[in-house]
Amino acid sequence: MRSFLVASVFVLSWAAAASADIVTWDCDNDGDSAIDCVVTDWSGSSGEYNMTIVGNQFWGPGHMVGTFDTDTTLDPTLNIRNTVDNDCDFDWTGYTVNIYLSQPFTISNVQTYGPAGWSGGITQQGSFWNGMEYLGIVDFTGPTPIPQTTGQIDFGYTISFSGATRYYFTQEMVPVPEPATMGLLGLGLGGLLLRRRRA
Repeated sequence: MRSFLVASVFVLSWAAAASADIVTWDCDNDGDSAIDCVVTDWSGSSGEYNMTIVGNQFWGPGHMVGTFDTDTTLDPTLNIRNTVDNDCDFDWTGYTVNIYLSQPFTISNVQTYGPAGWSGGITQQGSFWNGMEYLGIVDFTGPTPIPQTTGQIDFGYTISFSGATRYYFTQEMVPVPEPATMGLLGLGLGGLLLRRRRA
């Protein structure tokens, strides 16, 4: 009886600690030229993996899209680190990352490695939306803008997901311009609409 109990405890603790392995993955930018980004590193095993993304962003939003295939429907963990250069024609006062996944997921361990003083927080955990997928949101802000052409944001977060053996993933990166720049963009758009109405 005692050996049965010990065996049962071992099996239960192993099951609780078990995670799926990501056996294949494929991630790349979506080709619309908003962001030119690539995966420069993939590592990990036994249910925990690390993916490093490096890119140059020319406008927003920019998208990294991909798939992950796992060996079971248990919950793998993926640590994603991003380094993105500001090649837009405006400074960034904020940066929003929308994470879309085809199955339920949670976000944790949000980190900001640069610029100095910038920080990030989870605005929304992965929640079902649009009838097809789950959306989570992370927002980054700082005391000083990230300058165009010379600035860079370096950040990371962790996602854990379960429920399938194939997951469809999108990381949508949205730089936030200074309010003055947004006003100028609005004036420019208003001028175009007025010109079109007169014509």
